[in-house]
Amino acid sequence: MKKKVCLNIACLGAGNHAFKNTLPALLTLKEFKLVGIYKRKLQKNLDNLKQFSCKISSDLNTILNTKKLNAVYIASQPGAHYSLAKQALLSNKHVIIEKPAVTNFFQAKKLYSIASKKKLVIMEAFMYKYHNQFPAILNLLKKNKDKKLIKVSSTFGFPHLDKSNFRYNFKAGGGALLDAGSYAVSSVRCLSNEKITLKNTQLIKNNYDVDIKGFAEFDSTNKTKYKANWYFGGKYKNQISLKYKEINIYINRAFSKPNNLVTFIDFYKNNKLIKSNKIKKDDHFKNMFNFFHKCCFKKDLRLSENFEFLNQAKTLNEIFLKNKKLFKKKK
Repeated sequence: MKKKVCLNIACLGAGNHAFKNTLPALLTLKEFKLVGIYKRKLQKNLDNLKQFSCKISSDLNTILNTKKLNAVYIASQPGAHYSLAKQALLSNKHVIIEKPAVTNFFQAKKLYSIASKKKLVIMEAFMYKYHNQFPAILNLLKKNKDKKLIKVSSTFGFPHLDKSNFRYNFKAGGGALLDAGSYAVSSVRCLSNEKITLKNTQLIKNNYDVDIKGFAEFDSTNKTKYKANWYFGGKYKNQISLKYKEINIYINRAFSKPNNLVTFIDFYKNNKLIKSNKIKKDDHFKNMFNFFHKCCFKKDLRLSENFEFLNQAKTLNEIFLKNKKLFKKKK
């Protein structure tokens, strides 16, 4: 068996999510070696940074010029994603970047162009796709392909956070669509076997600087309806549902889940639970980084992932354009 090449990777803009979830997962993988961390304000996370035995700097070029650096993982606030990703790609580094990867479609097209010319990966870190729960959903759809699928719904929402959080800052790349909504939109796109077209959408601000809730409805060529819902300021919900004529299927904890959580796919008929499929625990962060590693070496995966990165941004842009009046500054 051919030995896997270990890639040197650096983290750019490490925040709480990176320290708590992704960096610990990355450190356990033989496929990667963490060789650097860029943090603009080192003193802010000094205690967290002390645990890592790698180069740490507040100077981006110092990290990007690290000897034999192959890739970067970008975990900054969304408003900084584009600049960091662009500099990394121009420095010939593969890029995996937290959602939302970009804040507008212009940025996505530019990064896609650079990555394509340099034969590099630009991948958005949607970890939920790499948990064994997600292929189980895809297998259900395949198994029931002869049955009429009426509707696919995806919802991600949670109670309001502290208003100082970057998610309430438009310039920082905040907003419910880019945050929670990116998961919901991504999932309905990935679960559709046919082309889907945006039919109706609405974003709501309610006197906030950013949108705090919204939905997007999509039509498909085979008449299945797809709907993505998202919000800040409501009861926590993290769910995908599949509606057939006689059966409704619900997948809870569809996006965010700890690696020690056992989940279930529940089947309902006439509003009664008739079956529950157990999904064993899994570490979607480890699986995601392993897939990123494969993309760095396999052309077909690289091209597919780069195209997916572009199409996700294109769909979010279509939703924004249909709600552009909401973001016009009042004179």
